[in-house]
Amino acid sequence: MLKPMRLYVVNLFTGLLPATRLYGLKRTLYRWGGVELGDNVRIVSSARILGSGQLTIDDNTFIGHQTLILLGGGSISIGKNVDISSNVTIVNGTHEIATTSIKAAGKGYADDIWIGEGCWVGVCATIIAGAQVKEGAIVAAGALVNGSVDALSIVGGVPCKVIKKRHVEDRP
Repeated sequence: MLKPMRLYVVNLFTGLLPATRLYGLKRTLYRWGGVELGDNVRIVSSARILGSGQLTIDDNTFIGHQTLILLGGGSISIGKNVDISSNVTIVNGTHEIATTSIKAAGKGYADDIWIGEGCWVGVCATIIAGAQVKEGAIVAAGALVNGSVDALSIVGGVPCKVIKKRHVEDRP
């Protein structure tokens, strides 16, 4: 479970570290802040993790420059061997549409996000509450993921649509 006050300190300190160095120290700090990290997770210094809830990042995953992971409760799970590019936004908090006042945003809630093994998320993509990006999928630069992305799909656009399917050769 994330510890928001500790994450505040972690974000301040990691911002002072070299961008693509000292990943072991960064892993130690993020674990202290309540993030569940696998082996060899690499989080660039300018990335930010904020909020409350459960964040799990599995082995050999890379989180790029200026990426924001914001939890409004609930959970975000990022699988093994995932590459998340720069300026990606992942947010699992949202609001109901209000029906009793002129204010459009009603009651807030969190909806879990799941990014499967081997995915690649392109620069400036946005992944919002309730999204599921299944194994081996590619999210194109600037895409908005607001639902489910099938395994081995390449998606792009706002909201994202399937561009094509990937073919992965069997390996002995």
